Amino acid sequence: MFGLGIPELFVIALILAVLAIPLWISRRYAGTSVTIERVATGQKLLIYALLVFLFSAVLRAAFGEVGGALGGIAGLILSLVGLFYVGSGMGYSMGLIVIFCVLMVIPLINMITLVVLNSRATKALRAAGYKVGLFGASRQFTQESPRPL
Repeated sequence: MFGLGIPELFVIALILAVLAIPLWISRRYAGTSVTIERVATGQKLLIYALLVFLFSAVLRAAFGEVGGALGGIAGLILSLVGLFYVGSGMGYSMGLIVIFCVLMVIPLINMITLVVLNSRATKALRAAGYKVGLFGASRQFTQESPRPL
């Protein structure tokens, strides 16, 4: 079939899925308000995705490529959904969100992208008065920040 083997077809399918996920989520959540709670939810998903990526490296060492691939796919899904939440909550354009999604497919670049997005989300959440810890934002507000109504 066009001289493409199974690995090449798998990579093409994965790239198409990465490009389709933010478009599917954006249609699903069209018309909802852009809030800081979406950033908080997305940040937690990004942190969990980073932990799953690290855990998949351990699985790869212990069980071979199959264990690592399953962990990598789970981390990819978590990171794409979290990326959309953070991106839409912070007002990023859909083009930039798609670029970030493509970066999630590249090994090591995906972890750097997750760390950068996590730090930007942390700054936005702290500016909104959220208390941000190791595993994301909590709903507790700092003393000097105004509480939402």
